[in-house]
Amino acid sequence: MSTSTSAPDATDTLVVRCIRRPRLPFGPCSPEAFEQLRAMTPAERVAALYAGELTYAQCCRWASWRPHEVPRINGEFAYLAAFDEAA
Repeated sequence: MSTSTSAPDATDTLVVRCIRRPRLPFGPCSPEAFEQLRAMTPAERVAALYAGELTYAQCCRWASWRPHEVPRINGEFAYLAAFDEAA
């Protein structure tokens, strides 16, 4: 009987990196913070994400509200996949 082994995929690598702290600050997503998010254009939200101006909670609200707008890295929301190497 032959057994096949597969090479590790990107998910295996991501699991190791998940122990690092995300770059995004943690904090609540108040109604006011969500209104600020809603007032932005999709391009402004993406720019704010990459500039580190959104909190983790804001990103979660954005992903639940407009998941098609949130940038992805290897199929994962960018705010979840982007980790600080120095942490």
